[in-house]
Amino acid sequence: MPRHPDLPRRLAEAGNAELFVSVHKESPAYVERLEPVHAPLGKWRAEFGIDVSFYLSARNWTRRYTGFGRDMKPFADANPRQS
Repeated sequence: MPRHPDLPRRLAEAGNAELFVSVHKESPAYVERLEPVHAPLGKWRAEFGIDVSFYLSARNWTRRYTGFGRDMKPFADANPRQS
């Protein structure tokens, strides 16, 4: 966000701006790392009227591959939820 200081103004100018922040983990350490994001987004909400929502994406993720790194491959049955 610091790399794009004009972003909140541009979103507000576009009208009806909504920002969804994907939260990938629920661990206390991860949530703590997100704290620096909350303050600027609160400012965007207050100053520019931007609707900001946090979405816990980790609850809906499924692993779509086997292995790690260069050994990653898609599931052979093409059905990752069942795999």
